[in-house]
Amino acid sequence: MDWKGRKILITGGNGFIGSHLVEYFVNKRARVRVLVRPSSGSYVDNSRVLARIYHLLDKIEVIWGDVTSLSSVLCAMQGTEYVFHMAGQTHVALSRLIPNETVFANVIGTFNVLEAARYLGVGAVVIPSSDKAYSEPYLLPIPEYAPFRSNSPYDASKAAADQIAMAYFRSYALPVAILRLTNVYGSRQLTTKVIPKFIVSALRDQTLEVYVRSDGKASRRDFLFIDDALDAIVRSVENINYCAGTPINIGSSQSTDIKELALVIIDAVGKGRIKEMRTREAEIEIPDEYVAIDRARELLGWVPTTSLREGIEKTCEWYRAEIPYRE
Repeated sequence: MDWKGRKILITGGNGFIGSHLVEYFVNKRARVRVLVRPSSGSYVDNSRVLARIYHLLDKIEVIWGDVTSLSSVLCAMQGTEYVFHMAGQTHVALSRLIPNETVFANVIGTFNVLEAARYLGVGAVVIPSSDKAYSEPYLLPIPEYAPFRSNSPYDASKAAADQIAMAYFRSYALPVAILRLTNVYGSRQLTTKVIPKFIVSALRDQTLEVYVRSDGKASRRDFLFIDDALDAIVRSVENINYCAGTPINIGSSQSTDIKELALVIIDAVGKGRIKEMRTREAEIEIPDEYVAIDRARELLGWVPTTSLREGIEKTCEWYRAEIPYRE
């Protein structure tokens, strides 16, 4: 698909995945508009809110607003053809502290995007969901037909958003792609997430704390490199006639032990060490989680092409250049 001149809206385009999408479409010479929520704290300069896309500001249009406001979304979406809804509250642990904000951002925000898209008649909407919607899996790898068993407000918010998106397809034939992404990693990610947190610790030659259960085992997770995630997101629009209204898992289709992950990072960086930590949080975490990607292969012609080692090395290069640390 030729994206040159196409009018695109990316909500949350200043975020981790959103900023990479902005960069991708700018490079494809699309006309990119970004909906960004301004800082609510006076101590944070709004220029910092745009830090991830600062180098692209002369090539995009920035609209200040909030997806929890339907009027903001309608204003931002006017005149666009394709919508990529990347805004939301993405932290599981934080959702337990701010359930209200999580539901408003992830559920009401998604509803507003879908309702505005229906009213304005856009060509396609992409709703990036999460494998956390499944929460505790009863079958591995997790298929799309697995039931939702929410353990946190975040899990429930993603499950609810998925259901609303499917309802808009069935009720209004809205061309919406629903992608359940696993743990995406890469450059520009906040260091509260496990991979950048481990990388920065290793670069500083610090201890990488791996949380293990009483049996000495760490959780296993499905990690997906940002380039592979972008490829799937773009393909979902290019194949919207085949995938609209159908939830699709997007992941590596394999699980990695968190301890193994730490070792890969230490090897890539060349320093750092592991310390096992036994905590209550480790006991209640889901032991193993990875998704089946047969539907993505069938409907999108998509498979991930970046190995964990390759993705970690590329990510380490970025943090080595961007994050100050002590030799």
